[in-house]
Amino acid sequence: MAAEGEADKTRPLVLVVEHSSAQRAILRASLLQAGYRVAEARSAVDAESKMLESAPDAILLTWELPDAEGPDLLRKWTANTTLETIPILMLTSHDEPDKILKALDSGAFDFLRKPPDRLELHARIRNAVRIKALHDELRRLASRDPLTGLLNRRAFMDQLDQELARSRRYGRDFALAIIDVDHFKRINDTAGHDIGDLALVQLSQHLTRSLRQVDVVARYGGEEFIVMLPETVPSRATMVLNRLRSGMQDVNWGNAEHPLSVTFSSGVSCFTGGHTPNATVLIKHADVALYRAKNLGRNRVELAVENKLSEDLEAEGVDVGVGVDVGVETKSGRLRPEPDHPDQD
Repeated sequence: MAAEGEADKTRPLVLVVEHSSAQRAILRASLLQAGYRVAEARSAVDAESKMLESAPDAILLTWELPDAEGPDLLRKWTANTTLETIPILMLTSHDEPDKILKALDSGAFDFLRKPPDRLELHARIRNAVRIKALHDELRRLASRDPLTGLLNRRAFMDQLDQELARSRRYGRDFALAIIDVDHFKRINDTAGHDIGDLALVQLSQHLTRSLRQVDVVARYGGEEFIVMLPETVPSRATMVLNRLRSGMQDVNWGNAEHPLSVTFSSGVSCFTGGHTPNATVLIKHADVALYRAKNLGRNRVELAVENKLSEDLEAEGVDVGVGVDVGVETKSGRLRPEPDHPDQD
């Protein structure tokens, strides 16, 4: 059953988990009157199905269900990282202190006796929704880069692990790109850090506007950005990155007082057919391709394909399992420039 009040999805959603249709009707009417959207479930299985459809902002959970007891569900749901931030208010006809303590010890956010007083119900739900909103905002801030508003490195890595697992499970292609702003140190030195920051913000907006909703972009550190492209073959990945790169031409990345042209170099790592390694290897390959792009003159995209890259590195005497260290020498020359080289900013 779809949540009532779907027309305004900005309103908080309350999931009522109650086996009694009469009790559900009373709670639904009261919550709708208070301005909430309402979804209903009559069992634990039904409730979990509803939560997959749309994550609620609060849950009203009865103690007695046909397929589970409330405290058992509390422990199960609060241990789930996806559900742990959703406040669960326990509903029970019991009035014994030990029942209340058991519910709270099992992870209940709050406790209400059935039938709840209308004003008390509204106040407790309002408090639960407010606390969840604050908690969600703290989580959002902790996962975001303060300058660009993009995901930060830690949050990106969490998502990358999930997407790689999905690619392996379903045998899907996957691409990852590292983007590095060319000569960024020179920009900071000549135009100032404020203009450098402005360029990073504008570049982050350019990337976000130009990518698909399923793609994920993050600030990887300093002047580096990182992009994951699920279900993307190598030819498509390089086309996307070259489109992003060419879209930066004839654009002022500074301001009216300090006009600025910006280019970037990018290394792309692709794995096909679900043969996806862990995140460390994927990033390592993209990083090698990025420094190849820089060594070849910058403002370009270089591709590292799984098999070819491994063969190239092994032919050069580089241990692919350990990785490529900064400044490693190979038969054909230096794969990566030394850090802080005056011409490698």
